Amino acid sequence: MPSLNFKVQFAPAVELGHKRCTMRADRKDGRQIVPGDTLHFFTGMRTKGCRKLGQAVCRTVDRVVIVPAGHDIPGMPTVYRAPDVMFPSGITAPFLTPTLPLGVPVILSERECDELARRDGFVCAADLSRFFWVPAGVFKGSLITW
Repeated sequence: MPSLNFKVQFAPAVELGHKRCTMRADRKDGRQIVPGDTLHFFTGMRTKGCRKLGQAVCRTVDRVVIVPAGHDIPGMPTVYRAPDVMFPSGITAPFLTPTLPLGVPVILSERECDELARRDGFVCAADLSRFFWVPAGVFKGSLITW
């Protein structure tokens, strides 16, 4: 019974059922959410203000790597290196690369990145990029849908 904590900015969308996916970094202990798990949604976990937002059954879990423009994509041969992509805001945004079951990376287009960002509660891909920025430059995790 995995529990997912959401920042206050996402809580209303989760509670109303408008937000049906989330990206989470890989866990250090290796445990991962799998399709069929019952997900429990909270905001303010480990605080006095903790509140349950709902629950749902996990439908899919896809690997996601967010790579800032100009970085190589880990584990990909040079032929798959991604060029820079400039988004309408003028901010160089990342590639979001959910992988297929066979492990073949799919580099999303600018439009697909923006659509995924909106589904996850952001204004655009550049907004999502700023949220998931990590000092190492590459975010590795899962896109969980319910």
